[in-house]
Amino acid sequence: MPGKRASKFDPVAFSADLKELRDLLITNIVLISQVPSISIPPRENDDEVPEFPLRAKAFSERLLEMGVDECSTDSEGNPIGIIKGADHSLPPIVLAAHLDTVFPVPEDSYCTLSSDAITGPGLLDNSLSAGVLLSLPEILSRKGLRFQSDIVIAALNESLGRSDLKSLRSFLREWKRPIRAALCLEGGELGRLNYFSDSMTRLEISCSVRDEDTWEIKNGVNTILVLNEIINRILEIRVPRRPATNIVFGTVRGGVKFGSRAMTSRLGLEIHSTADAEVERIYALIDDIATSVAYEQRAAVTLERVSTINAANLGYGHPLVKNALSILRALSVEPLIESSESELSLFLSAGIPALTLGLTSGSNYHLESSTMNIEPLFSGVAQLVALMKRIDEGACDGE
Repeated sequence: MPGKRASKFDPVAFSADLKELRDLLITNIVLISQVPSISIPPRENDDEVPEFPLRAKAFSERLLEMGVDECSTDSEGNPIGIIKGADHSLPPIVLAAHLDTVFPVPEDSYCTLSSDAITGPGLLDNSLSAGVLLSLPEILSRKGLRFQSDIVIAALNESLGRSDLKSLRSFLREWKRPIRAALCLEGGELGRLNYFSDSMTRLEISCSVRDEDTWEIKNGVNTILVLNEIINRILEIRVPRRPATNIVFGTVRGGVKFGSRAMTSRLGLEIHSTADAEVERIYALIDDIATSVAYEQRAAVTLERVSTINAANLGYGHPLVKNALSILRALSVEPLIESSESELSLFLSAGIPALTLGLTSGSNYHLESSTMNIEPLFSGVAQLVALMKRIDEGACDGE
């Protein structure tokens, strides 16, 4: 391993130099943002693979154009690019970003560009990060930056919601070499520095009734009201301050029109805690609530556990965290430290030092009008490259 030493890389100067590559960054961000994050089934009698992720295909093709040394896909169709380092005996540095967004609809998607911002659905979560990964080989080449470790670019097809971080689980299962460190990229917020993940379980409660009456009859069990009863009882659960725990209601869907009772409805929620045991305790209580309300309301109620993540923590004192903080200070960026129940948790649970970083500032994160600010992006990319250099120089290796 290279010895630990003070890095000569200046993130402030590099941030200023990056402005020369503004067009490259904007082009790749807009390009990947306008490709729907969906899988396209083949046409009948088509010889292509049964189904391919459209955005992953576009990502792979563009990554090759950007000069990456190797590009392939794993068994889940995740594009994997490698920028070769000088010393192949060293473990690689992994840069990961999810390609899916909260707008997976197969419709044309367009970005609008102004002098200081880009607006488009899914931009901050997480098309922006994919565009930065696409740009990285060209950025490093133009700036003459070389690394001892290989740099592995992992674009993850399926992470959000029901996907349950499927793509990263597959990547970690198939990747056989040790990993020196991993950096998970998110669009915002610049200064975001996640080094720990709380325990989390994601649940979906579905409710349905049999329509035994004629269509004219508007009385009877309304599944929206059944879910309302379930929500009220969940709100009565004792949630402790220590270990810090909360229940987050995220989605409610039900019914088809204003004047008819809802025959089917769904509720999505998450349980978060710093302790795995507390998540399990609350899950058991919600399971009992769903079962009892089903009997009492004469409705079909099912509780499905969609995703589970265990608590993991790299620790504030780890050299990777300390170096990330010093880089943010050099860039005059205020650190934003909180838990992240995301790809980070899987890396940490696998014993891999990892952080999640934000790349720029913006607004309307999960709306179709998601907007990223261009100017802070240069500091965001400089932060990333500076931390990559410090990892490569050995400054972030654990004791």
